[in-house]
Amino acid sequence: MAGLLIAAGSVTGFYLVAEELDERVPVMVAAVDIQAGDTIAAEHLTYTLASLDSIPHIRWSPGASAALDGRIAAHPVSAGSLVDMSMTLAPGEIPLGGELTLLVPLDTGLAPEGVFDGDRVLLIDPGAEPTGAEGEDGRPQRVLREFEVANFDGSQMRLFLAPGEWGRWRSELEAAGGVFHVLPVPLGGDGAELAAQLDALWGAQWAEAVAEAAAAREDVLPPEAGPGELEVVVPLNEALAPSGIADGDFVLLIDPGSDPVPDDPGRPRSVLRSLEITNYEGGRIRLFVSPEQWIWWSSLPETLGQPPLVLPVAPGTDLDDTIRRLNLEWLFGWEAELLDLDRRQAEQAPS
Repeated sequence: MAGLLIAAGSVTGFYLVAEELDERVPVMVAAVDIQAGDTIAAEHLTYTLASLDSIPHIRWSPGASAALDGRIAAHPVSAGSLVDMSMTLAPGEIPLGGELTLLVPLDTGLAPEGVFDGDRVLLIDPGAEPTGAEGEDGRPQRVLREFEVANFDGSQMRLFLAPGEWGRWRSELEAAGGVFHVLPVPLGGDGAELAAQLDALWGAQWAEAVAEAAAAREDVLPPEAGPGELEVVVPLNEALAPSGIADGDFVLLIDPGSDPVPDDPGRPRSVLRSLEITNYEGGRIRLFVSPEQWIWWSSLPETLGQPPLVLPVAPGTDLDDTIRRLNLEWLFGWEAELLDLDRRQAEQAPS
């Protein structure tokens, strides 16, 4: 399916609402996930309001999406992030033969004598250590492939790859954290045998680390309900928190609202309450509340028609003023959409 480009993680760590709300501007974001090499379609782009300061972005206008229509996505990315022209390729930038260019950063720390064009090396995913949280076991170091270094400038290789292979390399590179480690294969050595030995060693080390993390979790007593409290688990939508949320964060819990459509005015987005995040894991928060609060929390996703949004709030923020300004801006936006819907319906009505 034709896709669209949305910016990679390095440009998504921003708050959609800053302290100075009056400085927010409509900016282009992606509406769906895509894979590297997909063709951007204008209808797959949308907008949100953001205060981005110096973060590269494209301001939204009715014709802004046409500027990216037909360009090629340079990265596999997730929906809801900023769109930036630098993340795309023009069809004319693709070399003859259908090849795509990919810059592959290499960490030569395992090669004290250096790495040079023509060297045979093992390309290695450096892996990730278990964080200790449930379901976050990281991944072991592993050899991806044996490869002959080419077009290496001391920090990165420039490769020319067919679109399918380019997408595979790009996905592996992003999964590896943006850089491959390299280990030279000794002259006359068997790269496949060396890779098997290393993978077995790294796999065993990773399994041991995962087991230690699991044992540490078992030593921590799980939270329990107190007298007169009931447990409720509520899914949360992190769309307004691109960097994610974690225990200890202070957030605003937000009704996402709904757009007006014919025969249904919808409702504006609005702040429901403030909340300190505790017992949060896998997109769900676990709360222990009174029976009266339990009724409200347990029915919240159904009442809203979707999980509530969460917006991180910086320490020292004037909550009353922030909530007031947010609610007013969302109300004005909803009223404008309602008026636009009425106008379009009037234009389409038979005279």
